Amino acid sequence: MKLNPNQLEASRHDKGPALVLAVPGSGKTTVIVNRIKYLIEDKGISPYKILAITFAKSQQLDMQRRILEALDENYSKEVGVLTIHALSYKIIREFERYKKIKYTLLDVENAPKSRNILRKIYVDKLKNYPSEEDLDKIQSILGYIKNTNEDYTDADGPFEYKVVVDDFEAYKKKKRLIDFDDMLVMANDLLEKDRHIISKFKDKYEYILLDEGQDTSSIQFMILDKLINKDNNFFVVADDDQSIYRFRGACPERILNFEKHYKGAHIYRLSENYRSTPSIITASNRLIKNNKLRYVKELNASKKGSAPVNVKLFGKDLDEYRYIAKYLKDASGTVAVLYRNNISQIPLAEYLERYMINFTSYDKKDRFFSHWIIEDIFDIYNFSQNMNDASLFRKIYYKIKGYLSKQDINEIYTLTDVDVLKTLYRSEAIQSYKKDYILELMKDFKTIRKMKPSNIIDYIQNDMNYRGYLRTKGRDNSESFNKLLTMLYFLKQIALYTKNIDELKLRLNVLKNKIYSQNESNVILSTIHGAKGLEFDTVFLIDIVDDEIPGSNNASDAELEEERRIFYVGMTRAKENLNIFAFKERNNTDYDISPFINEIKG
Repeated sequence: MKLNPNQLEASRHDKGPALVLAVPGSGKTTVIVNRIKYLIEDKGISPYKILAITFAKSQQLDMQRRILEALDENYSKEVGVLTIHALSYKIIREFERYKKIKYTLLDVENAPKSRNILRKIYVDKLKNYPSEEDLDKIQSILGYIKNTNEDYTDADGPFEYKVVVDDFEAYKKKKRLIDFDDMLVMANDLLEKDRHIISKFKDKYEYILLDEGQDTSSIQFMILDKLINKDNNFFVVADDDQSIYRFRGACPERILNFEKHYKGAHIYRLSENYRSTPSIITASNRLIKNNKLRYVKELNASKKGSAPVNVKLFGKDLDEYRYIAKYLKDASGTVAVLYRNNISQIPLAEYLERYMINFTSYDKKDRFFSHWIIEDIFDIYNFSQNMNDASLFRKIYYKIKGYLSKQDINEIYTLTDVDVLKTLYRSEAIQSYKKDYILELMKDFKTIRKMKPSNIIDYIQNDMNYRGYLRTKGRDNSESFNKLLTMLYFLKQIALYTKNIDELKLRLNVLKNKIYSQNESNVILSTIHGAKGLEFDTVFLIDIVDDEIPGSNNASDAELEEERRIFYVGMTRAKENLNIFAFKERNNTDYDISPFINEIKG
């Protein structure tokens, strides 16, 4: 590929630190590959002395392939192209070799799984069974504190999570287990304190190149800083406007303050976008210029001609999904439907599956199907079918109407195969005013036995006051009350097409298998985060309403700027057509469009 003047200048940087500010679609990987080619063929640098660090395994493989195409095969195999985790593991393996000790890496094939260990510790310490969301949050906290090189604070999560985190760390240390984030901490410590490791790796690489610098965390920069040689030959390609991983510990401040950290650094700029049409570029520039903490820059469109950005406001969210499903029935080229939160894929997948439209989901870890709300609905219904199940009633009694106490429930702890509510009603230990409530519950459970699934969900939510329980959970939980109601609402939308609970379970299973399947399609469903680094002929950005993106009305300035960057990343995935959709109403609740929509209009 012929380089433009800015690409050529950056790839031929001589010595010392350099930052290449590369806008979306500007050919940043091309610059890295051509710089490696330049160092080897023009400067005579040994490929063994060159290290290129990528953000993800897929990017590592892509860069290796492109280096192989650009260089002699022998040279290309000698260049070190690694993810930061692979580099860290390489350092740890050297430590194991000379110390003759062995660490076990968690979460790989035939190895213990972090979640299983966390689950056991959670039960042992908190005497409660964790939800999948609890485990997600704990793992997220662990990743954040390791990548930021900080200790656990109250801001990271509740105290009970800290108990689990502390025990998990102690267990791993005792058993010599390490997870992917531990690799970073351990590699950094070894490079700081172990003389053998320092001598082995400090001057191993003469030139270090870092891709996706804006997504690199504090601990990752600390590792690389310890490997940079005396000439400071550190070549970083980044775009501060695409930094969207602060929740994982990414440190965009290192890019914004690059010249302070690396004295004498040279700044190069790649501003030519080869991906998107002028209208997409214009809208993207209008949006991102509202951020204050950034390098001032603009995308320039290389393409000519374009369709205008299509901004559409629907009356209801379901109208939006129905419209997209009809469009996708005859769509050509690559199409991505992108959203801020992965829950948005559920109603869309429901429509696509019913319209028999093939799609590929990039969100294989969607927790909708295992969420405790769905489990609660089925538990409440199942008790209506067997009111002798005391253990099941103990799981649900405090979630519906909520008059009974733990002390009341002690009355049924030893019961087997006896009607639970009748036993409680007859008990002398139960206060008389609660007996009226128990009679109500008897009627409630008899009522839902004969209902259709969608009516069951409505009745449980409103007549049995499960809504009140969700409100309490929303206050105590990182998932807002509104988001919990949305999950219940989406379950109801799926239930509308089913006649009984067994049919609903079957329908959920069909959708789950469809989303989790490995089939390939030209239609992609993904969060914006999941689509980063990719490009598509047509992009739909959906659910662009306040409280979705930006995610909170109480967002700080830093959080608001990150939300704007997320939207910017979504917009710049589009090559030819960009559609931005919002709605006025969901689940009988009014929504405002995202303020970002007004920003792109100029």
